[in-house]
Amino acid sequence: MRTLFSAGLPPRPAEELRGALDVLLRGIYLRVVLPAADLLPTPARRSYRRALATWHAGVAAIIADHRARGIDRGDVLALLLAARDEDGRPLGERELADQVATLVLAGAETTSSALAWSLRLVAEHPDVERRLHAELDAGPAGAPARWQDLPQLPYTARVISETLRLYPPAWAISRTTTRPTELGGARLPAGALVVCCLYLLQRRPELFPDPGRFDPDRFADGPPRGAYLPFGSGATKCLGDRFGLTEAALALATVAGRWRLRPAGPGPVRPVPRLVLSPGPQPMLLGERAGRVSGPAG
Repeated sequence: MRTLFSAGLPPRPAEELRGALDVLLRGIYLRVVLPAADLLPTPARRSYRRALATWHAGVAAIIADHRARGIDRGDVLALLLAARDEDGRPLGERELADQVATLVLAGAETTSSALAWSLRLVAEHPDVERRLHAELDAGPAGAPARWQDLPQLPYTARVISETLRLYPPAWAISRTTTRPTELGGARLPAGALVVCCLYLLQRRPELFPDPGRFDPDRFADGPPRGAYLPFGSGATKCLGDRFGLTEAALALATVAGRWRLRPAGPGPVRPVPRLVLSPGPQPMLLGERAGRVSGPAG
């Protein structure tokens, strides 16, 4: 939030947005697979409508506060407010609100999901955990990881990349054909909706040998071209890909540098296919690593 909007949000409005986001993520996914869901007078529909109103009000407050301050802090919102189209017109209020909402959505749930998966996978793979801890012990040394620590964290970055291969937050993407074409032997007319499931693509054995195995060293020399698409590809590729990778690596380094996490119960975690592929709630036992230099809790 501070990166996007400089000043961030006070705790209460931030918590309201977080709660609304959780409801919206579940509701949006339902409406993608079952568009008629919004026509049914159910409690879930009323909850979704309330969350949507809370979300719009929260986003409007962020924009209004930014304008009231009248200071260009060089953040993303300032860039959106200064943007002009080819005719010199600024973004309309609805378009501006939609852009802000998309940035919050894309920059919050996706990274937190990737971090949750990575912590679980590290806890389940002792060899990976040992190598990760060895790298962190030689680098940030238990303090919160910072931008300048990134060159010392190549294995940490590979852990994140391998996590995104197995559990891409944007697990399915869609495209619309602009002209008649052929795909896999099937003829598609213009305007056809094509859905690509990245969860399946990135587990194909001809692209990634032993695809179910968690192996960060797959990314020592980079992934096969066109086979690894957690941020999409082409003109519509996520513009926050490098920011997201950096944010997730620093968060993983900060948590794993001080703490050791263990699953609280047996059994695998099953993905929850919402708009973002989330692991859902997963109770973990938290223990401070022996002999580590304790940084500030957070």
